[in-house]
Amino acid sequence: MEVILKQDVDKVGKAGAVVNVKDGFARNFLIPNRLAVPLTPANLKKMEGEKAAKSQQLEKFKLEAVRLSERLSALSLTIAALSKDGEELYGGIGAQDIAAGLKEEGFEIDKGAGDL
Repeated sequence: MEVILKQDVDKVGKAGAVVNVKDGFARNFLIPNRLAVPLTPANLKKMEGEKAAKSQQLEKFKLEAVRLSERLSALSLTIAALSKDGEELYGGIGAQDIAAGLKEEGFEIDKGAGDL
């Protein structure tokens, strides 16, 4: 039986691939667990439409990331902190300080989203 995989399945194939599997495996495992759909013209057209939409969304995300990268590369950020004799900091400059500095420059970020 030929099916279209909706998700990656170990030793079978990747999402979007058309694979030929045994009838029982498809009917008893892949289709009930929503890992695959039977190969029909309607399902194939639907999968192609989903691929196109995902590709378009990925392209939009990449363009947005490039724009953000350009803005960040042109940015120079200065954060004031107390120091001993102008060389050693009393404390450190943390993620919250960097997030506050970026917010002043017009960048909205989540200060708890990962390590900076």
